[in-house]
Amino acid sequence: MPQLRFKNCSRIIMLLGCIFMTCVYSRSSAKKHYGQWTISTAPGQDIPWANFTWVSDSFGNKYFDRSAMYIPATIQGLPYNFIFQFDLGSDITRIYEKNARSITAKHPAFNFKKLSIHFGPFTIANKNCYIEPGYGDQLNPDTIHKNTALHIATIGSDVFQNKILIIDYPNKRFSILDTLPAIFQKIVMTSISLDKNGRVLLPMQYKGENFKVLFDNGSSVFPLLTSPSHISIFSSGRDVDTIQVPAWGEMHNITAKPLKDTIIIANRKIADILVYTDQNSKESSAQYDAITGNALFWNQVIILDFKNKRFGTFTP
Repeated sequence: MPQLRFKNCSRIIMLLGCIFMTCVYSRSSAKKHYGQWTISTAPGQDIPWANFTWVSDSFGNKYFDRSAMYIPATIQGLPYNFIFQFDLGSDITRIYEKNARSITAKHPAFNFKKLSIHFGPFTIANKNCYIEPGYGDQLNPDTIHKNTALHIATIGSDVFQNKILIIDYPNKRFSILDTLPAIFQKIVMTSISLDKNGRVLLPMQYKGENFKVLFDNGSSVFPLLTSPSHISIFSSGRDVDTIQVPAWGEMHNITAKPLKDTIIIANRKIADILVYTDQNSKESSAQYDAITGNALFWNQVIILDFKNKRFGTFTP
């Protein structure tokens, strides 16, 4: 599948949502009121794989060929191809209300609350899916075509609770498992924790201090992202990069400083990276100190063991 590009301003909300740390927390209190996802896998593969595709886009005057991950999917009962953003920084899988309403205008009998979603050999199902009110794009029902991939939702970390998620970045694929296959048994695993919303927190050491880093694969642009109040911990240098992003009626300056020493994330030593922050943000989190995403793992296979709270990585 060719690379896709975002076609609306929702990409900006996704980019900055983790910085402001508002969207996911506003849903966390409501999360318990929505159904749990069940996962079934078609037989026939020792390790079942589903594909993802990279999204390319520009922010300000900078172009990124891997700004986000999309999962091609179908929904039982609808004659369309869909694409879901793959976003573990979101604590809950959500359907965008405006997109859903556009589709039900053509299919009034369809119920988006009760979903069965198919991607690769996997089927995930929920009898009470969360619909994000007021979010998404209003589509013209007359222009919805069966050969167009419709961006309609985000698949979040709630799908993978009590499962083992493997992301193979070089081959652009992922697997959802109950047990770790023998081929991965010799990989050194690091203990991790989950935040109160079920998202992965990786341990990080820096200059003899311990930190927690949220793993958010919905963010591919920043190797390490922190709040303005924390940026001085990691760098005292001058700004060497700025990404200007308009959102919520104002321009946000995402600035970067060079990391002044080596960090260790889940037993991996990392140096010579930039640490970013949003100068407009006054938000921070008591649960973690920074956010990392895909940028540190381009050439890696990573294991996110939600079930046993472990993390591993290797170069294939």
